[in-house]
Amino acid sequence: PSDPLFNRAMSGIGFPTGSIIKPIVALAALQEGVITESTVLDTPLELCVKNIYTKEPECFSDHAYHGSADVKKAIAESVNPFFYKIGGGFEGFKGLGPVKIIEYFSKFGLSSVTGIDLPGEGKGILPEIDKNWRLGDTYHLAIGQGPFAMTPLQMASAIAAIANKGKLMEPQMMKSAQPRIVAQGLADEKNIELVREGMRQTVTAGSATGWLDRLPVKAAAKTGTAQTGRKTSDGKDYLYSWTVAFAPYDNPEIVLVVVVENIKEGQVAALGGGEAQQIPAV
Repeated sequence: PSDPLFNRAMSGIGFPTGSIIKPIVALAALQEGVITESTVLDTPLELCVKNIYTKEPECFSDHAYHGSADVKKAIAESVNPFFYKIGGGFEGFKGLGPVKIIEYFSKFGLSSVTGIDLPGEGKGILPEIDKNWRLGDTYHLAIGQGPFAMTPLQMASAIAAIANKGKLMEPQMMKSAQPRIVAQGLADEKNIELVREGMRQTVTAGSATGWLDRLPVKAAAKTGTAQTGRKTSDGKDYLYSWTVAFAPYDNPEIVLVVVVENIKEGQVAALGGGEAQQIPAV
């Protein structure tokens, strides 16, 4: 009774996304001139900033040490400090800021329903930027954490827009229906191509190796693991594990979104955002 069989792919407010949102953040940073293809940022294991209330250091960590990274490596290896910096800035490096991040999320359809021709579509939630918003909140937003959730359908639509090189389509169930373009020219094609290359590198040398690199066609992907805010009786986190992918890479026909709910920390589930969590290819 507590788990009704509503359509989790498109109903309700969805799920926290974790790192699968990073391609859009990277694209926003490229488009707004925060970074370029040649930008290389130092990415320590954690970034520490002063808490404005306690004046004590508040640190934001990563799952592994990556050294320095450009945008493609940052996407492929899901490098949190890179996205902290391009999202919120750090020590003189000016980031996008939360308003600009949310503006790009909205461009890719994440502030509205997709308009699919099925009843009961829901939409995710974007945070409100108010006087209590802090730098740490921006850091969390840039990696898909905090008061932020999307439906799998919304994410499929957004990833399809990257695969389509900036064309946002209205999803339709009818195979014979005429394609409906919601928006196009969402960013410069050269910037979208850099993000696509980063998602391809995720498969060839990043967090999606060992599975999606075994397909008979070239695929591109992004992985993510998001906290639910709930813990097991032994103090471990419950997580949502995501994988988004499109293929064939050169001429995409399919977008895939997988969410595995309520994974206990340490369990093997789906491809996780940088962690060695995999399922076999089937």
